[in-house]
Amino acid sequence: MKTGNSAESVTTIVPVPPIVGIFSDTTFFAQEKWNIDFQKKSVNTGQNTFDLRILTRNPLWFYSQVPGRKNPSAYIPFPLTVCDKITNAYKSKISAFKFNFVPEKTFFFPKVLSCIMNFETSYCTITDGNKEKDTQNHILSEEDLEKKMYWEPEIYNTLYFDLIQKKDRNLIREGKDLIDPNGEEWKLISEYFYLTMPKEKDGKPINTITKIWRYSRPDIVEKYKTKLTEAINVHIKDPIFQSSIHYQKLLWHGTGTTDPSIIARDGWKINWAGDKNLWGRGTYFASDAAYSAGYAFEDKTGHKQIFLAKVITGLGLQCLENKNIRDIPEGYNSIVGWRHGSWIYVLYDNNRACPWYLLEWSENK
Repeated sequence: MKTGNSAESVTTIVPVPPIVGIFSDTTFFAQEKWNIDFQKKSVNTGQNTFDLRILTRNPLWFYSQVPGRKNPSAYIPFPLTVCDKITNAYKSKISAFKFNFVPEKTFFFPKVLSCIMNFETSYCTITDGNKEKDTQNHILSEEDLEKKMYWEPEIYNTLYFDLIQKKDRNLIREGKDLIDPNGEEWKLISEYFYLTMPKEKDGKPINTITKIWRYSRPDIVEKYKTKLTEAINVHIKDPIFQSSIHYQKLLWHGTGTTDPSIIARDGWKINWAGDKNLWGRGTYFASDAAYSAGYAFEDKTGHKQIFLAKVITGLGLQCLENKNIRDIPEGYNSIVGWRHGSWIYVLYDNNRACPWYLLEWSENK
């Protein structure tokens, strides 16, 4: 949305509290046309006028335990409420401060941890009250983490177009290649995986990547490109605002008991989704590999597999959990939720996600 620095006022469609269908429990987003006056800080809905208060979400902060060697462990988000405190402390330009928190990913018997954060060294010390269990951790802001997370290998600038021009039916049907473990592409993907997935425990390696496949099915990619154009065109009347949106992200997806080869062949289908999902019947993707690993497919050898997919997220509407949601309000491209330390992106339309890579690993328990 335009801000007060770029326009005195703007008329826009906004979602309002959802309407529940009369004959079913399906929830559809209602909408109203609002005129927002940034100078007067007021909103006119056509029926009512009320004061405008502009609130911004403070960025997330992450910590990663230092295992005594060059490679850190997976990055873990601080709880949202703590992130507000960290941001306020960071803005105040103090060098360090102390706070207590309960980890986001604690499911049973949560402990209150104490943290001393030092912004000058980019490290923090976390303890549960036992000095012998103090841990040294890297700290990272959301902005810096995203720079590590969203990338695209150079190979995709030409790969799909070359395959389409060759019209090689075998490639179109299969479209699957093993990635060289010694190549740059493997390095990028594995680093992305280990950003949020533990690589070692007590000095011993766990979650060792065994194979990575690249997918290149032109038929699926062409459908995806069509949906990407549709998503971008949602904001075509406001090119300045449109240019501020990152329409695609690389996100993780676990297929559960469904063999990944089925999705690699056909793409994701909404009618495969369950009715009791947290944000309704849609396809779900996570920013956190560890979250998607909980839904990983396990093959006959015991190895686990998850997709790293290219996903059209565009302008997301952050939404509380509601299993009855069935659509996305006008002007938005996805629904976004927060679950166990991971951003969850939900789509309600086929072909808005494309299988990009399939990553296989062993847990080495």
